[in-house]
Amino acid sequence: MTTNGLVTQNALDRAEAALNQAAQMEQQAAQNQQAKADQQKGLPEAAKKLAEEARRMAKEDVPKVAQEAQKAKADAAQAPLEQAKKDLNEGADAVPQNFENPAQAAQKLEQAANEFNQAANDLRQAQQAAQAKTNEAQQNAQKENAQAAQAQQAAQKEAQQAQSAEQAAKQAQEAAAKAQQAAQAKPQDQGAQQAAQKAQQNAQKAQQAAQKEAAESAQAAQAAAKEAGEAKSAQEAQADAQQAATDAGQEAQDAAALAQQAQGLAAQAQQAAQANSQQAAQQQAEVAQALKGAQKDLQQAAKNEAALGDSQTAQALDQVAQGVQAANQNQVPAAAQAAQKGTPQQAAQTAQAAQQAIEAQAAALAQARGRDVPAGQDPAAADNSALSDAAANTARVAPGGDIVA
Repeated sequence: MTTNGLVTQNALDRAEAALNQAAQMEQQAAQNQQAKADQQKGLPEAAKKLAEEARRMAKEDVPKVAQEAQKAKADAAQAPLEQAKKDLNEGADAVPQNFENPAQAAQKLEQAANEFNQAANDLRQAQQAAQAKTNEAQQNAQKENAQAAQAQQAAQKEAQQAQSAEQAAKQAQEAAAKAQQAAQAKPQDQGAQQAAQKAQQNAQKAQQAAQKEAAESAQAAQAAAKEAGEAKSAQEAQADAQQAATDAGQEAQDAAALAQQAQGLAAQAQQAAQANSQQAAQQQAEVAQALKGAQKDLQQAAKNEAALGDSQTAQALDQVAQGVQAANQNQVPAAAQAAQKGTPQQAAQTAQAAQQAIEAQAAALAQARGRDVPAGQDPAAADNSALSDAAANTARVAPGGDIVA
């Protein structure tokens, strides 16, 4: 083999290795970006559920707490509860409906998270107001319970006194009856007559005293029942206020959980917006460098073949070099641009397009060297159509470098 022939073979080996390496790098880039895109497919549905839950809380849960606070007369809780409903609805409105622009979606989700956090703060204020009412109601309940206990003791005392008075009246009546019988038995006995009269007077006084004690006992019983009712009402008011405080606290936790979910979705959306990881961008730069080397070796090999008089091989190699140059000017920049500014799906698609363009040139090189075309490659892709295919794919990058769908 001549020196030029050996140089040509070495150059073609380097070009072939560079093309294979570049194609593998693009394949890996496409797989990485597709995996990231697959992970982010659930974002729209998750965002939809987030907004629905926020609106449900504003429509059902918070008004329920407001009713409980109203029942407990925790008036200070009403304003923050009303604000919480507003913040929840505004947070739901801020949740994006699509993620075509991941960066913008991430910003909206952060806004939603802020609204949900504010709703959580509002609900905590309502909880504090309800808790203050609970403490007040507890003190009142303790006071009412003490008064009810005192009233009950008084009623019991009055009942005992009434019972004693009734017993005394009964005894006086019996004594009067006996005295009357004695007086009747001795109608001429002045002393017996006076004793009977006095016994009757005592019986009347005892009866009046018993009636008075009975009335006082009834009044004491009524007072005790009233105090018991007020104590029960105070206990119920305490329970109502405590329920409102508990539920407001739970809703505050739920609103905070919504904020955390929104922040998590925002992080995922931000990740989608940053398909432009430094590693992905560096990988495309390495592909471009490898293709430049391959193009240079192919051009040198074409010159060597032309110098050796093999114009057909020289022309074939020159076409491959042009195809590599076209891929390096079109598909690879598109992949690099998508890695910097596009979504994972866009980055995966453009990396795959770059891989196909590079593999087409690898197949063309194998054919030019008289080797079998790699499995899965159409030999027709290695002829002049490789250039037209490469040109067609330039639509992925518009003038100025913007990604075109």
